[in-house]
Amino acid sequence: MKKKAIVIIIAAVLVVSGITVCYRIDFNLDPNLNYTHAYVVGNKNVKGKVDVKYFSDKGKAFDIGANKNGYAVFKDPKGAMNKVISDYGDGIKQVREEKGLSALSFFRKSYDKYKDYDATVSSGTSAAKEQAAFVSSFVDIYENSCK
Repeated sequence: MKKKAIVIIIAAVLVVSGITVCYRIDFNLDPNLNYTHAYVVGNKNVKGKVDVKYFSDKGKAFDIGANKNGYAVFKDPKGAMNKVISDYGDGIKQVREEKGLSALSFFRKSYDKYKDYDATVSSGTSAAKEQAAFVSSFVDIYENSCK
């Protein structure tokens, strides 16, 4: 009985270690692309014309600043991803079902696909369609924090 328990514990540790290693390898946030200054459209150190209010109206997790290159980024990209996953599940689910995608996550191969498809959906509730549209705009900003 003790041997069986030890084998199960060792197997669990190996699985968790493997997941952790994969997670760290595939996690693409680049600390050099973190928020460094305010994102104010028209400033010479800001690129693009992101509607900062559109995002901030969705919640503090979606507050936007600029990275050192002047691109719009979420001030807390990890928090923003966690929030979009928890609060925009209907839209994410609708995109997944229509486009045959994997779950939205921190992994580049996941969120890139949502950007590629522009997260537009033709079916589902109006709320799910609105959420899907937000997910698309979210990913467009989120990727600015990545390698």
